[in-house]
Amino acid sequence: MPASDAPSSDNSLADPSEPHDKGGTAQQAAMIAAENAALRRGYLEDFARAEATFSRMADEVDTARREAVRATNEMRLAKWKLQSFRRRRWWRIGGALSGARKGWPGLVRVPSDLWGAVFDRVPPLPRPQAKKYRGRPTILRGDDGWSLPEPRVPNERTVRGLVDEGHYDEAVLLVDELLAERPNDGGLLREKRHAHLRRGDLEEAFDATAALRLLSDTSSHRQAERNLWGRLRELSPLYGPEVPGEPEVLEPKSKSVVMHLLKESAPYFERGYTMRSQAMLQAQRQAGYEPFVVTSLGFPRRDGFEEFDPIEMVDGIEMVRLDAGPGYDVRTIPWDVYLQDYAFMAARALAHRAPALLHAGSGYRGFDSALVGIALKRRFGVPLVYDVRSFLEHTWTDDMDVAESSSHYRARYATEVRCMHEADFVLTIGNAMRDDLIARGIPETKIGVVPNVVDTSVFSPRPPDSALLEAYGLAGREAVLGYVSNLGSREGIDVLVAAIAVLREQGLDVGGLIVGDGPERSSLELLAQDLGIADAITFTGQVPHEDVVAHYSLIDVFVVPRKDDFAARLVTPLKPFEAMAMGLPVVVSALPGLLEIVQPDDRGLAFPPGDSSALANTVGRLLADSDLRERLATNGREWVEAERTVEANSRRYHAIYDAILGGRYDVGGPAS
Repeated sequence: MPASDAPSSDNSLADPSEPHDKGGTAQQAAMIAAENAALRRGYLEDFARAEATFSRMADEVDTARREAVRATNEMRLAKWKLQSFRRRRWWRIGGALSGARKGWPGLVRVPSDLWGAVFDRVPPLPRPQAKKYRGRPTILRGDDGWSLPEPRVPNERTVRGLVDEGHYDEAVLLVDELLAERPNDGGLLREKRHAHLRRGDLEEAFDATAALRLLSDTSSHRQAERNLWGRLRELSPLYGPEVPGEPEVLEPKSKSVVMHLLKESAPYFERGYTMRSQAMLQAQRQAGYEPFVVTSLGFPRRDGFEEFDPIEMVDGIEMVRLDAGPGYDVRTIPWDVYLQDYAFMAARALAHRAPALLHAGSGYRGFDSALVGIALKRRFGVPLVYDVRSFLEHTWTDDMDVAESSSHYRARYATEVRCMHEADFVLTIGNAMRDDLIARGIPETKIGVVPNVVDTSVFSPRPPDSALLEAYGLAGREAVLGYVSNLGSREGIDVLVAAIAVLREQGLDVGGLIVGDGPERSSLELLAQDLGIADAITFTGQVPHEDVVAHYSLIDVFVVPRKDDFAARLVTPLKPFEAMAMGLPVVVSALPGLLEIVQPDDRGLAFPPGDSSALANTVGRLLADSDLRERLATNGREWVEAERTVEANSRRYHAIYDAILGGRYDVGGPAS
């Protein structure tokens, strides 16, 4: 067919039923119709081939897309594992992925083949631990129905979580990595400060606060920076508050007047510190001295008491309250400023009464009252006695793993030692504490021991209070094991609870009476439930002081299960003396400060600290031997009556004070 007669592109798909006019003959129309039909079939065949090609290409694209999803998720998994390794948080990975494998709600089930190939080295954890998994991250979903969670990008919340869980080193490393990428992130800087404070790095916390202030010079940042500077200055070896005026030797009005610097006093609190203070003051009165007390600046207002007199009489002892008014919030005042104000106001009280001797007890941070006492000594020439009642440099945090490994601890330790050296004489409450002070370089002739004492007219043997026994569900028990004090982590009450469970498993119908309150109470109650002995142990919470004796009367064996912590090893608590005065056999952890009380097998028994089975065996031995119980109870009661009373301490204070006022400072020695 001639090229000129071929159909044009405009009518190539025309309906063949409509003939074209190519000369007007039927033959020509038929020929054209046949040509159009052939062209139509060709186009349809080409379209089918193109469609098949397109479909194949689409399948290939879809396969490639799914492989890309799989590869992306594997990459994210590797990134996730790397991040988790850096943070040492393998439990989160195991918990989350274990949930994914089991198909827990919120997590898509992972195919077993993928699991076996990728996750075998990640140990799955039990579901309770998996609850700590915090991620609900973005995921990629493939058409085959599987998906993987992607970890959240680490941020300040991640750092805070590490700090809250006690992983301070990991938190510091992570926040430093993040700050390298985002140096002007205020949230990260705040978390860095928080992490360093919890770890006891005051200098680094100050640097983070200074960086925050450069970003935003707000009043809160200025206040935080000033407060941290005050803490650093207070702990500086060159710092000390000063009293205005030239140094002079103040002539005392009477050689019997003694001024005490105490952090708190009765009648606002009835706890170990205030009870020891009252016993000390009464002992000094019996020795012929005239003690009066100056409580720390802000007390008792800082503790929520708004109604009080500037001078109060408590059991015949004058109490001077240093109060700067309701607008002076001691909780927000920088520590160095606070000590300066404290020293200034205490100087006014000293100048008015003109005492012959200063006696500074441990303050809120231990050394703070001693620093004020040193300032008064330098200004007025009054001899200073520093009464070391505890080692607060070891207990500035509840995290025992961190307490003694920080710059904060080292600075507080050094400040305590400096205060002891600058004092004319140092008192402490036990021989184990005395030995530690000697190890710090304090001359042993400069250290005296005046122990805790008991009013044996109040704490004395008596029959159990039957009404309380019934009320607490302890009536009819073979024996009641008891403890009276605060429920802190260092007290080891969990060991006592576990020992009661062991004794009950051995067939002994023993009960427990835990008197007191504290941060560990809820966890201890849960422990009793988990051990199945919740009905055998009574947690009373805090009870009025006048009811403590009645609670002691319910106890058959008094247990002091302190853990092996520095302060617990050395500090002698008051409660064992009270129990001994009540005629109770005492069982204690084998720690130096407790062993000097019981003298094992003489006034009590001891067991390895933290060993609940050993405690159960020791108590079992005691319950099986009535003669042993009687002998220990009698020896303990007689020893307390002879050596741990106000009268005994009166003799000790008289010997020490007379020597100091006479110019002798070498009368130290252990207590009997």
